[in-house]
Amino acid sequence: RYKVEVEVRFQDQKIRFVFSDCECQQLIGKTAEELKTILVEAGEFDPDEYPTELDDMMDKELAFKVKAQSYYKLVSVLNYKTE
Repeated sequence: RYKVEVEVRFQDQKIRFVFSDCECQQLIGKTAEELKTILVEAGEFDPDEYPTELDDMMDKELAFKVKAQSYYKLVSVLNYKTE
């Protein structure tokens, strides 16, 4: 099972959000596994590179319901709203 980690920055704060296949499919129309396949087929293996499809998440305003794991500085997305 694949997941997408997105680093969100606001002012001097930054946090990582983890999106499951389901959330990726709903937000950008592709699953995390499909995004990985796109990179592999393009011959891209640099972990700092990402498919351009993720640009569709930029500048969106979303409200998230999350589960925070402060020890790992990680936030898992449980639900979100786009309106």
